Amino acid sequence: MRRMHSRVRARLSWTATIGLTLVWAVLWGDAAIGTLALGLVVALTVQLAFPLPDVPEMERFRPVALVRLLAWIGVGLVRASVELSIGVLSVHKPVQHALIRVPLHTDSAFVQAMTVEVVSLIPGSIVVELQRSELTLHVFDAASAESIDKARREVRDAERLLVRAFASREERDRYQQEVAA
Repeated sequence: MRRMHSRVRARLSWTATIGLTLVWAVLWGDAAIGTLALGLVVALTVQLAFPLPDVPEMERFRPVALVRLLAWIGVGLVRASVELSIGVLSVHKPVQHALIRVPLHTDSAFVQAMTVEVVSLIPGSIVVELQRSELTLHVFDAASAESIDKARREVRDAERLLVRAFASREERDRYQQEVAA
């Protein structure tokens, strides 16, 4: 009995339970007690029926750092959308594209994958490949060395914010040493 209890507990996560319950409420467009209670039941059932692999980064996220990350993404989305629209609509200036490589300084597979997602989410660049802690990125505006440096800086900023939001203290210290080297 005790063994089964530990297996069930290993499948359940507070973060996933809260997240799935909130998604349920958003999908129903209602925050009533009944909707939240049913969302909680669905969240627990989903976790027990379809166990996810252990992602320790999701259990130790820092809310303030996550808010900073989300704000940075929001500002980046708006800014990049405006810049991209202007670049596409201006016919007097030809657009130059480029493939660039940007090294990542973290060893966390989760942070690397989320960096790829965040960078791909913001218009103006798309990740072509992630190999051996190095992103290959297609950049829409590569007309100058400054615009290429800006694209690299955005990748490093996304990685830094993700490390602050999700990495353990040891991983953050390793990241800081890697960046300083």
